Amino acid sequence: MAAAVLASAAAVGYLAHRDDSMSTPERANPFLRPARQPDPRVAAGDRPNIIVITSDDQTREMLSPKTMPATWRLLVEPGLSFDNYIVSSPLCCPDRASFLTGQYPHNHRVLGNHYGELVDKQEVLPAWLRDSGYQTIHVGKYLNNYEVAVADRSSVAPGWTDWYTFLQGRYFDYNLYVNGATEHFGTDDADYLPRVLNRIAVDSIARYGPAPRPFYLQLDQFPPHFGSGPSTQGCEGAAVPDPRDTGRRTPQIEPTPWSKPSFNEPDFADKPPYMRDTPPLSRLEQRRLREHFGCALRSLRAIDRGVAAIVGQLRRVGELNRTVIIFTSDNGYLFGEHRIPEGKEFPYREAFEVPLVIRAPPRLLVAKLRGTTNSAPVANIDLAPTILDWAKTTPCLNDGRCRSPDGASLAPFLRDQPDAWPSDRDRLIELGLRTSDREQPWVCAFSALLGRSRLYVEHSLTARRAGRCEKSRAIEDYDLGADPWQLDNLHRPGGGPSGAERNLRRRLHRLADCRGSRIGSEQPLRRTEDNRDADPYCD
Repeated sequence: MAAAVLASAAAVGYLAHRDDSMSTPERANPFLRPARQPDPRVAAGDRPNIIVITSDDQTREMLSPKTMPATWRLLVEPGLSFDNYIVSSPLCCPDRASFLTGQYPHNHRVLGNHYGELVDKQEVLPAWLRDSGYQTIHVGKYLNNYEVAVADRSSVAPGWTDWYTFLQGRYFDYNLYVNGATEHFGTDDADYLPRVLNRIAVDSIARYGPAPRPFYLQLDQFPPHFGSGPSTQGCEGAAVPDPRDTGRRTPQIEPTPWSKPSFNEPDFADKPPYMRDTPPLSRLEQRRLREHFGCALRSLRAIDRGVAAIVGQLRRVGELNRTVIIFTSDNGYLFGEHRIPEGKEFPYREAFEVPLVIRAPPRLLVAKLRGTTNSAPVANIDLAPTILDWAKTTPCLNDGRCRSPDGASLAPFLRDQPDAWPSDRDRLIELGLRTSDREQPWVCAFSALLGRSRLYVEHSLTARRAGRCEKSRAIEDYDLGADPWQLDNLHRPGGGPSGAERNLRRRLHRLADCRGSRIGSEQPLRRTEDNRDADPYCD
């Protein structure tokens, strides 16, 4: 099937040469405006190419020299890692919307897995970058239920010059939407989804790398998310590794889920009421979790090969020292911690702590920071402002409309200038599912405050019956310094809250209504059509 796609390139504009002024995807996408000319005071060499590689459901521990050796060698060792980075929602679509907007879910309005909930869909990162002169290329998974919110599922989302997107949870036998057309991939080894995405990313760099305009490439990979694949893989119901990795030994990492004190947590008396009846994991479930975890680790090798191929192509076209590469994940995942038999929609560290690594050219990342780790309290809402900082542009369209990000640029950290960043910054984690498809009663909606060493959670909806979310008030409060595995809920039902808990609640409620950031800017941008007071800020 790979050969068929290349053969049909002329028909769908897959890798055909295009006139920059009016390419095939621009005609196919009614949302695209003519790109405004870059500021003549900004030389082309001053604005880097930017590549963002996002895995799906990868925990922080899953990125290691054993699981992803090329990524470690090519990105981690010459880059800057962040070990206190979180996502603002432990679910695919809200997190991806926060990345595209720089906003918390309560501001961009995507609190569940529904692209249709995103407000102001044209005001997103690729549109801002393209308006400033960047070529914008999307490769891979897009926001969940995109196809439900558009008239034609093959249509190109706002802001993208090139669009190579899939919308199905499959590693084989899937459709790829290519600049307004559709290409089907089957079950041959060459059709394995990450292989196809890697190939498109590499070919896109070959096409756009030598051009005078900088490019932005967003590669949204599928592993280690579970999906469908050939039964011979032995990973039914789990992530599907590349067929070339069949029989490969699973990399050993520490800690494994089953080595944590939270695995199959023995004492559930202090957990929220909706969880207390959760039975311990059976031996069969534990064995299945170990197998699925191994499948997830082996599936990461496909992404790792893609990283190596991307860096190699950047070297070949002479663009490596002009390109920023960001590696992260959309959210984490639980494999039996807190008795959860695989899931992510929870206020537990495995669900919201994910890797973040940035490799940047020497002029953007000082030499002494290469291979080091930063522990500042940062979040996914900071990535869009960071990218805009490097691109020397703003979260505004050329018709004057702007979005006000809740995050701030991480660029000063790479320049070893972190003084403006508050070390005691509070961060918000939100979820707002409408229904639950779980067979057991699980969480539907919560807001959580993550402070320096405290996690305070207020649940507002839980699924007391499968498929139905109902109002329910429950509180979780963990001292992460003394209790990193979240085993001891400090909240005690009955009686009044302590002074510490009242303070945590006040800080949470302030963040739940926050808007905009003051970090690095005395006058944060505000949306032109919305005159609400932007206070309190999200810092």
